[in-house]
Amino acid sequence: MILNDIQAIEKIFEGIRGKRVGIVTHEFPDGDGLSVSIGLYQVLKAIYEADPYIIMDSEYPSFLEFLEYKKCRIMSFAQYQSEVNSDFDLLVVLDCHEPDRIDCDPSIYKKSKQVLVIDHHEVIGESLVNEYSYFVDREATSTGVILHRALFELLKSKVEGVVPEWMEIYRDSIYTSIVNDTDNFANSNSNRETFTVISDLMILGLKPYLLVKQFIFNHPVEYFRFIGSTLSTIAKKDHIAYFVATQKMLKDNGLKEDAYSKMMRWVKGAKDVWIMVSFQEYENNLWRVSLRSETHDMAEIAQHFEGGGHKKASGFQLIGDIETIKDQVLTYIESVL
Repeated sequence: MILNDIQAIEKIFEGIRGKRVGIVTHEFPDGDGLSVSIGLYQVLKAIYEADPYIIMDSEYPSFLEFLEYKKCRIMSFAQYQSEVNSDFDLLVVLDCHEPDRIDCDPSIYKKSKQVLVIDHHEVIGESLVNEYSYFVDREATSTGVILHRALFELLKSKVEGVVPEWMEIYRDSIYTSIVNDTDNFANSNSNRETFTVISDLMILGLKPYLLVKQFIFNHPVEYFRFIGSTLSTIAKKDHIAYFVATQKMLKDNGLKEDAYSKMMRWVKGAKDVWIMVSFQEYENNLWRVSLRSETHDMAEIAQHFEGGGHKKASGFQLIGDIETIKDQVLTYIESVL
């Protein structure tokens, strides 16, 4: 079921007051989906007196450690089944609408009495399930903006003088989602609503400079050495530029895979480049391919490889050796330009 009224989200939350709620986001959790999961956790617990769990099979990423994630109950799906093993009254899926792309076993859907999906990506029609409720706004800057649109009037009514700690966590989480998906306002999706939401968050005591410092400017020296290694691979084919990041590069610098996050910001604005492609190596010959462009539809290209995302930023995964994958991807991109 497609929800057209933003207030339908708040009504669903009201209906699970005092009940158990699961929160999930997509695989390779990032500064939108996971940040918003943390913010929503705090709201569900404080306002709706719910019993929330953030379910993710990935290790919590170091680049989001500044958020108060330890004040949330975060566990893998296997751990949840072992320790709790009870159905969710509601499962909230954030920043993702494809059931097979969430960061845990899709069988979690079967353990949920109701499913609410909140997303802002290009919709892949065959991924929608009739029994689930979907609120998807492709014009929203981030999933955090959608959630805030649904909840702010309610939240504002709860502020009496000092902003409570749980609301500070929510506030910082929503702002992080905006910084993540606008690339600190360098992307063209920074619209009027984006800054309206930020104005709302300022009312709640937001200090943007502190969060930007923690989220963007908080890397060890080894990270910059790693970035240097990846950028040394950059190459250009007509109007397509691409670079490669490998497991060896990570290991040589003592870094984990979360160092792959937001790598495209280092090549943003390259002259005479229409499309930028990054190839990131994971285990077992799995490569994650990210696409960025201001001029061409990246979602259509990603969907050809069974991926998805936004028109200007999308991605997909392939298994194989890097030379074959590079040739396959670049050849296809050239064919559709």
